[in-house]
Amino acid sequence: MRERMAPPLIGLCGTGRSGSTWVGSIFNSHPDVVYRFEPFHRVRNDDFSGWRSRIRDGRVGDAQLAGLRELLLPARPELEKPPFFPKSYIVPPGKRWAWPLARKAKPLGWAFSKAFTPRTPGPLVFKEVAFSPEFEQLVHTSMPLVYLIRDPRAVVASVTQGQNKGVMPTGQWRVLESRLRKHDEALADRWVPKLNDLSPVEKNALLWRMEVEQGIAACKGNDNAYILSYEALCMDTLAQAQAMLEHCGLTLSPETRTFLELSTSGGEERSRYGDSGGGAYFSVYRNPRESMSKWKTKLSAEQIKAIDGVVEGSPALEAVHTED
Repeated sequence: MRERMAPPLIGLCGTGRSGSTWVGSIFNSHPDVVYRFEPFHRVRNDDFSGWRSRIRDGRVGDAQLAGLRELLLPARPELEKPPFFPKSYIVPPGKRWAWPLARKAKPLGWAFSKAFTPRTPGPLVFKEVAFSPEFEQLVHTSMPLVYLIRDPRAVVASVTQGQNKGVMPTGQWRVLESRLRKHDEALADRWVPKLNDLSPVEKNALLWRMEVEQGIAACKGNDNAYILSYEALCMDTLAQAQAMLEHCGLTLSPETRTFLELSTSGGEERSRYGDSGGGAYFSVYRNPRESMSKWKTKLSAEQIKAIDGVVEGSPALEAVHTED
């Protein structure tokens, strides 16, 4: 029995490679939750781009949250992502098998939406990455928000690895100067003259610093915003997940407890729900201690020193639980 009714709309945001896919799956494992994966990055139409502009411009308040939920509620293949969990609301069986077909054959998207849009939906959680300007505005609504942060060395190591594999973008490097000028003139004066000589890890560290500083600043003084450290979640998964869910008006359900056990055990039981797709790089199954410290084997001492030099003095570091 919940102590209070869960609100109809909940947001999860963070930088890329901060663990948000895993945390999103923790939310999704709750039987009452409707989950939408990166809607504003993955749906390219006027409705979504218009809503994103409205959010960014501060034109979305409590009165508009019902409309935002209505936009996000319909099931779309591009916004669904395994693992697929049993739900307390009415959803027909077969989503796990219909989803890959609808992803490959776009004409099947209408049928997928018709079949799998919840008929009696519960609270809706949407997860986004690189969403800081929008997050900065949404904290002024009553919507519960979770802002996920991770050690910059871990994020940079993972992002750089993905860029080397061709599965993570590098486009933000081209706008580093304008972003620095907009974010902090003093920081820009320090780094803009060096941009042409920066390594990929230094560029990615600058992006981490700007985005997380903006996110942390937005959280301050806003009770609806909850900062969750990936490292803290790895070190005490059950307690941290429970605190996050309670912030959002949800209990730690037996189903979520089971998923947490499976997603952190490294065993074969993951087939019960399916993996998140995209191979190990995007998996929601992990050894938390190993995942938390993997950056130490991926970065050279020189790269670690370079990242530390970029983020040194950042107020964002105060919220990160690092493990040296």
